[in-house]
Amino acid sequence: MSTFQSVLVDIYVVAAVVVTIQLSLLVAFILVMETRRAVKETLTPLNFFLVIGHVAFTGVFISRAINLNNNLEIPYNPIFCVEVFCAGTGAIFYFKFSFIRSGDLIQSETPAWFNFLLTWIVMLSPFIYYSPFVAAVCFALQFTAATPARDAIFYTCGLCSSVLTLFLETSFLFIYVRFMRKTVNTALGVDTHFLIVARYGLSGCVVMYLNFFIFLADAVTTGREERLALVTVSYLELAITLTILFAMKVAIWRHKQTKRSNQGSGMAQSSVLMTRKESTRMPNNRKESSVLILE
Repeated sequence: MSTFQSVLVDIYVVAAVVVTIQLSLLVAFILVMETRRAVKETLTPLNFFLVIGHVAFTGVFISRAINLNNNLEIPYNPIFCVEVFCAGTGAIFYFKFSFIRSGDLIQSETPAWFNFLLTWIVMLSPFIYYSPFVAAVCFALQFTAATPARDAIFYTCGLCSSVLTLFLETSFLFIYVRFMRKTVNTALGVDTHFLIVARYGLSGCVVMYLNFFIFLADAVTTGREERLALVTVSYLELAITLTILFAMKVAIWRHKQTKRSNQGSGMAQSSVLMTRKESTRMPNNRKESSVLILE
């Protein structure tokens, strides 16, 4: 193993540790903070998607580190298959999370036909994102070295996944930008929940766009070390999206807590006003009753 590969192994190990720590913080946040209100708030598809996304990218980093450390000669080996499977799983649950979290925003900013189309594309996306995994498994079962034809098939599957990612991210980017422009041009009140989703979603789109350009650079790069470096940067950028989604979750939770506290204080103030009104009415009622008795 070369010195360059050793450095990459260290990077993947550190990344796996960081994602594992973030996963622990996420689970602690779900169990401690969200269960204060109701247990059902923790058993949501969004929490499931986010947790699985962290587990998947932890698997990506660990399998990648093992593969580079062993310096295996056959590219399509079982460990590589695990890496590709985890990467596809992470992408699937990232977009499922983004789609569900942005669901109300998508309905308000796009026509019904586009919402219908986007729904079906997200539902069928596993067939595209798992296609590199299927190709890698088929090649791994033959226990032979890679050939140009196999590499072409594998990278075609990867290209399809990248094109799908580009389409979904462009769709989300259009929706977020359109809503953000409304918040600037309108003088009416803006839903803070939508604003949080749009801001963090826009950040995720930027990271995924950079990842797509890295894929294009990898496709035209011939140097082995350069390609290894590009793949490493690509995986690290995908891990950054997990941090963005986690930060979005915390920001939305804080917004809900602030909204509930404001509603509670508003109800308390209204009850105080009602009590004061009742107290001012009581003397008048007593005077009226005394007049009736005298009469």
